[in-house]
Amino acid sequence: MANLVDYWKLIKKAVSVNSTAVDEVTYDENKKIMLVKFHNGRIYRYEGVPRAEYEALINAHSVGTYMNQEIVKPDKYTWTEIV
Repeated sequence: MANLVDYWKLIKKAVSVNSTAVDEVTYDENKKIMLVKFHNGRIYRYEGVPRAEYEALINAHSVGTYMNQEIVKPDKYTWTEIV
């Protein structure tokens, strides 16, 4: 698991998205880790995410719908709530 300094470096690179649920998304290409920050302040870490999936999410017409239909599927990605 990454330490808080590693998370902070990723969060500083976050991309703001146009969504009522999701605030920002960031991605670590080397580790295939995606962080998703929601408007409620919670941040989730998703492991094993291909870059194409990250790009599809940030470019989706509806980021929240894409999250629910493609990212938050049972057993698709290992995730952890970090904040």
